[in-house]
Amino acid sequence: MNRVAKKLLAGALTLAALAAAEAPPGPAVELPPMIVEEAATLPPWLYVRADGTEYLSRCKETTTRGYVEMRRSRMLWVRALIPADLLARSDVPGVTVLVSQRLKPSNNSEVIGEVMQLQGGARPDGGYRRATTAPNMMLSDSDAVGVFAYIDESNFERRNLTISSDFVRYLLARRTPAPPRWLIDGIMAAYNAVLFEETPITLGRLSWHSVEELRALAKDSGAPRTLLPMGELFAGTGGAARHPKIAQMQAALLVRWALDPRNAQRDAFWKFAAQACAAPASEAMLREVLGFGFADLRDRLSDYLPTALREPLHLPLERSAALPALEIRRATPNEIARLRGEWERLAVPLVRRRHPDHAARYLEQARRTLRRAYDSGDRDPRLLASLGLCEIDAGELPAARDFLDAAVVAGVVRPRAAYELARLRWGDLVRGQPATRHFAAEEIAPVLEPLRLGFDQAPAIAELIELWADAWTRTTARPSEADVQRLVRGAEQFIAEPRVGLRVARALGRHGKTAEARAVLGAAFLHVRDDAMRAQLAQMFAALKTDPKK
Repeated sequence: MNRVAKKLLAGALTLAALAAAEAPPGPAVELPPMIVEEAATLPPWLYVRADGTEYLSRCKETTTRGYVEMRRSRMLWVRALIPADLLARSDVPGVTVLVSQRLKPSNNSEVIGEVMQLQGGARPDGGYRRATTAPNMMLSDSDAVGVFAYIDESNFERRNLTISSDFVRYLLARRTPAPPRWLIDGIMAAYNAVLFEETPITLGRLSWHSVEELRALAKDSGAPRTLLPMGELFAGTGGAARHPKIAQMQAALLVRWALDPRNAQRDAFWKFAAQACAAPASEAMLREVLGFGFADLRDRLSDYLPTALREPLHLPLERSAALPALEIRRATPNEIARLRGEWERLAVPLVRRRHPDHAARYLEQARRTLRRAYDSGDRDPRLLASLGLCEIDAGELPAARDFLDAAVVAGVVRPRAAYELARLRWGDLVRGQPATRHFAAEEIAPVLEPLRLGFDQAPAIAELIELWADAWTRTTARPSEADVQRLVRGAEQFIAEPRVGLRVARALGRHGKTAEARAVLGAAFLHVRDDAMRAQLAQMFAALKTDPKK
């Protein structure tokens, strides 16, 4: 599979030999895939759980096994390139739905027909304006990720499959604290250069921002080359802001230089990178970890550039422990409904944003699928959470509350479910009350209870932390030391979002934790880019000096 073909796929996993569905001419409408038929003649759904993902597959067992094994082995490649602590962690299993390509034509025609009729898009000649379902797609919300992939089983070759750039970027961007842009750009450039057909891990020759410089350096390694000051690259200011392409290429060069065993800087660089997620990269930080400053680093990159442009980079793939054997079995009716329904639920917000005329159809489908399991007596907490979140997206708050209450009581691992339930309870508590009203411990307890559950689960959700801080700001109850540490940790997780730090500092100050509040504000100041937010932080800092209860 060539590199261009890989980049064209929008899903979380790239599939080989993907055939494009024919569609009549007209304006294109891209929609998330849906499965609407349940004919008895179709192949059975298969289920497998592996490495934090639940798979629901309507492909042959051999194809399903090959796909899942491919993902497991390719994730070893990802982790060989990127330290695990720079990738997002999640306690919520992902959902992947696999469907054989031979089922796609009838599926598409039925879905397209229904949504076009809903939209009133039928042409006078009986046809429809062009609509397409995305062949492979990754969807996510604040705590869940779903993948839908069509597989051409007649040409299935697992060696031609790999983890897509979209999914790797998702793992980086959802990490808390979030990596800075230069680090994500550099890592993604390294990943996109991997030649997956070769072992050991091989990165193709580095691309460069200037064809003229590239040609000159090919002839003479001493030819001039354009490199930004490292301080500007790390801060995203000056030349990095004016010339983003140069900044991207230099970040790619930096990560490649760090990965190259000949430079003996890999472990030190990743330590520096992890620190740069928690605070803006500084020269002092670089000197402490790598032993030299910005100017020396720029010189080393300049010296390394001709080699990176000329030679591929070979990286060893360490032998890992044997992975547990896969257990593939027929999915139960309730597993089918739960996993299909979760994918369909994830599709609703995307459709509402991009094609609102189709949103009602997708919402109806998700509800019907999830209700099928519920009506059969299934009370799996994961199903209850999906039902509750589906009703949240539909704006049906009383129904959402019932499902979310049951899910949280059952201890569901869904941070967003915990947050949404707390948000509903908070809304009831503060509705009609003056902003100066403070609530007693017994009044605020129903809000804090689900927040504690969600707070200790991954991934972290900024809105949950903000609500946690707001609730503590408006209560007369005294937070325990554990709850204070949750506030501080929440601010640290979203250090690059000063609004979170401001609200956490307000809560800490309210309960006399002045030193902790000042530390949170000081860290937030380093990341602020907005004058209005800077003024709010300064005002809060000044208030802490005069009144520890502010």
